[in-house]
Amino acid sequence: MLAFALIGVSGSAMADPTLLGTPTDPTGVNGVVVDGTTYNVTFSTTTFNSPLFTQFTPGSAISVDASIALANALGSLGVTALGGVTVFDGGGDFLAVNNMFGGSLDDVRCDDEPNCRAAIWDNGIGTLGITSLSDFGPINFDNGPFGPATGFVEAVLFVPVAPTSVPEPATLSLLAFGLAGVGFMRRRRKEAFP
Repeated sequence: MLAFALIGVSGSAMADPTLLGTPTDPTGVNGVVVDGTTYNVTFSTTTFNSPLFTQFTPGSAISVDASIALANALGSLGVTALGGVTVFDGGGDFLAVNNMFGGSLDDVRCDDEPNCRAAIWDNGIGTLGITSLSDFGPINFDNGPFGPATGFVEAVLFVPVAPTSVPEPATLSLLAFGLAGVGFMRRRRKEAFP
């Protein structure tokens, strides 16, 4: 019985993503899995393109997968805004997955929803041009015939999490059987020599 319980525990080592901050002002998400690697993700308006953080090549498969994984995490965690800024219909919140100057980058966005109330986050390819540090933070932009719109832009820093050593089920089973055997031998010895 103990062996089966230990096998069940060892199989549930993978945790769900955890929100840092609040649903209207998140500072990051821990435990985002991208192509089998777990990342802790931090949002920033002042730090990006740092060698301390993993940077994905814009448009690469892993960059697209990272933006999809982050969008899914934000939706499942109920994130409805960035930086506490209310986004009106036509506006949008944007997270730049590739944090470097110049060009259009893969991003994660929540737009075309008043206040992102439905928490519909998706990955957008090549929609966010980062040309200077001042591109981050609250933004006001012209939304054509719909008038002015608001939003918020942050950089996204993916930090790989060092894998934790989780014993395999077979190892745990052997340990359980060994402990059970020791207990059984002790009981037999006690019965033989009262």
